[in-house]
Amino acid sequence: MPTSDDLKIKDLILTNRLATAEQVEECLKTLQLYEGSGTIKPLGSIFIDKGYLTLKQLNVLYTMAKIDQRYIIRGYTILETLGQGGLGTVYKARQDGNGNIVALKILPPQMAGNKDYVQRFMREGNISAHLNHPNIVRGFDFGESSEGMFYFAMEFVDGQSVKEILDEKGRLSEAEALKIIIPIADALAYAEKNSLVHRDIKPENIMITREGEPKLCDLGLAKNIAGPMNITEIGIVVGTPYYISPEQALGQKDLDIRSDIYSLGVSFFHMITGEVPYKGETVISIINQHLHADIPSPKSRHPHISDAVCQVINKM
Repeated sequence: MPTSDDLKIKDLILTNRLATAEQVEECLKTLQLYEGSGTIKPLGSIFIDKGYLTLKQLNVLYTMAKIDQRYIIRGYTILETLGQGGLGTVYKARQDGNGNIVALKILPPQMAGNKDYVQRFMREGNISAHLNHPNIVRGFDFGESSEGMFYFAMEFVDGQSVKEILDEKGRLSEAEALKIIIPIADALAYAEKNSLVHRDIKPENIMITREGEPKLCDLGLAKNIAGPMNITEIGIVVGTPYYISPEQALGQKDLDIRSDIYSLGVSFFHMITGEVPYKGETVISIINQHLHADIPSPKSRHPHISDAVCQVINKM
């Protein structure tokens, strides 16, 4: 059965003579086939797949029908919104060919005209597609769709970010934190072997599956150590102030795995204390502490934290 949104789109297509009655009937029959297989797919996506409508035309129809606009990538059906990042929206989606559930990241159209944004976005897809490590979110497919949308599909992680877990629990035990830190450190070692430095390690970019497996994600700021700077010029600070390494805060060019280990150490501190080591009212004040302040001991926040873990965090 077509949904109320499907019927609105069908009526608008016929009213505006954007497709013939035969084409509409064909798409409705295809919709029934999807439903018969237990697959939910918007009618508008089927018109796109068959080439009867352009993405621009469908988006206009969505606006006219007051339906929430969802970007359409041929071969994928978007199911729900997972989150919004600096370089696009991430959706939960299904690959129509095999039914696999993926996370589909799409660069907003307003950013697609900026070649630097496009280059950085496509580089993230390329990096994800070429890495194969159990604790790094895998990429499957990336590119520019026939509708002019830049996208990449990656492994869907059914779970929570470490940030979400900390928001709920406050802090983690040493044992819980170590089950995350050790595999992510191994993932960073693997990235280093592939000449990559992540540059944005933080609890928000570490996902935990329902089975408890940590996964490093968001390679949008990752840099090939062996290659040119390209997008990020020397002197421009990238990353997140609460977790940023001193050399990254200074805009140094030659970053390596030690920068990521520093940020992972800050994340480790946050996990077991429930607080970041440095706080401030401005970004500059936080960065200045990374550069000049003494390294606080986790024991100053929670006295029961072991000396061994304090030593590891201090070393990181």
